[in-house]
Amino acid sequence: MPETKTPVGRKTIAAAGRQLKGKSPARSLASPGAASAPTATEPGGKRRLLDAAAIEFCERGFDGASVLDIAKRAGVKQPLLNYHFGSKEQLWRAVIEEGYRETVALERATDPSASSAHPLDRLRRLLISFAQMNIRRPSVHAIMHKELSRASPRRDWLVDTYMRPFNKALNALIEECVANGLLRPIPTEQASVMMTGILIAYVLASELPPRMYGTDLKSDAAAHAYIDNALDVLFDGMLTQPQPAKARHRKVPRNAIF
Repeated sequence: MPETKTPVGRKTIAAAGRQLKGKSPARSLASPGAASAPTATEPGGKRRLLDAAAIEFCERGFDGASVLDIAKRAGVKQPLLNYHFGSKEQLWRAVIEEGYRETVALERATDPSASSAHPLDRLRRLLISFAQMNIRRPSVHAIMHKELSRASPRRDWLVDTYMRPFNKALNALIEECVANGLLRPIPTEQASVMMTGILIAYVLASELPPRMYGTDLKSDAAAHAYIDNALDVLFDGMLTQPQPAKARHRKVPRNAIF
């Protein structure tokens, strides 16, 4: 008659392993290759999965990345991925959510009803946060670029969850500045594309070899300098009355954003 197996927990297996150490057991407690139940306390497992997933999704796209490869790159067993995220789709969303977390927080801070700061200061803060997310997390930028190139449920989720709310906040600030006579009356959608486009361009340039420019474009100092200079150039061209350099420079403290 076939043997009936009883489910064995990790603690039971560990205890049995200690008892059998140094002996030759008649049979193993688990079949070869059987995955043990994952636990939330595996050191750094969730963090490593997020980092590994960002690389795999960036390089292969959602369809090309596999949960097995992600787990292997993270140095964990696949069941741990399912334990923390449930599915590849949820893991993909978690990578995007982590990248956007700071930007979303700043969007709320720039809400006109929630802040008494000058409109130009709030506009600058929002753009700095947008640039920070793209520069400091180029893998998230690359993942989004892959998904936006073709129709998919993930593209719809990206647009509805992050892109549309961000554009709504950005457009509202642009229109507020125009209404207050601070910015030229450039069509809102054009102003929005100009502002975000010049900041995203840095992500592409930062991948070029340092020997082309003689400096590391991925360093914090270079990123700070580019963001400040890009926004100064943008605002000088779009402000109705450009501010003196001393008045406009470093409107946002570094430690408040980076």
